[in-house]
Amino acid sequence: MSTKKLPQITVPELLNGDSASHESWHAFEIMAEFVGATEKLKEITPAVSIFGSARTKPDHHYFRLAEDI
Repeated sequence: MSTKKLPQITVPELLNGDSASHESWHAFEIMAEFVGATEKLKEITPAVSIFGSARTKPDHHYFRLAEDI
């Protein structure tokens, strides 16, 4: 048995009602955001994209390192 924790669902629409039908659409919405961002960023060269957590605090080492990069 795996000891890894499962991610918690935090989107209100998925917590109430029939979440199975909404989960697929939510995944598509997330993918659409990535596609839209990629389309906007592809014209900026040279460039580096850094994907991370919105929960990382500005005083965290990784946050400062990403800014330095």
